[in-house]
Amino acid sequence: MTAPGRRPSGDGGTVTPLVLGFAVVVMTLIAVVTDASTAYLARRSLASAADSAALAAAGGVDRDRLYDGSLASLPLSPGAVRARADRQLTRTQLRARLPDVRVDGVSLDGSRTTVTVRLTATARLPFSRALGIGRGSVRLTASASARSPLG
Repeated sequence: MTAPGRRPSGDGGTVTPLVLGFAVVVMTLIAVVTDASTAYLARRSLASAADSAALAAAGGVDRDRLYDGSLASLPLSPGAVRARADRQLTRTQLRARLPDVRVDGVSLDGSRTTVTVRLTATARLPFSRALGIGRGSVRLTASASARSPLG
């Protein structure tokens, strides 16, 4: 039995491994949540940019058909659609957050009234490479469709 106020011999330092283990678990959880949040927010930004590019591209009507008086059906112009999607992607300033974002494809449906824009990008994850969990980045894709109001 030990006297009051004195520690028993042999118990010194038993809390240190427990605290260190707990700190490692907490730091790992923080890193995983940060990486997951980074990937989620990058995916939402990419989806938002795809939406805005598709809406902008839906305004790329075939001007020759617009001015020749045949307004019964006004198809979209493939060249104008691609140019408007690229221009809108530049306006969104998404490349500041995702430097390698690119328009993976712009397609029109058979009636040339609905446009689909596909974007791809790579999001850099701040902790996964340091922890040895992954490559340190994740490949993201997003697509959106919009119908021309004049179609």
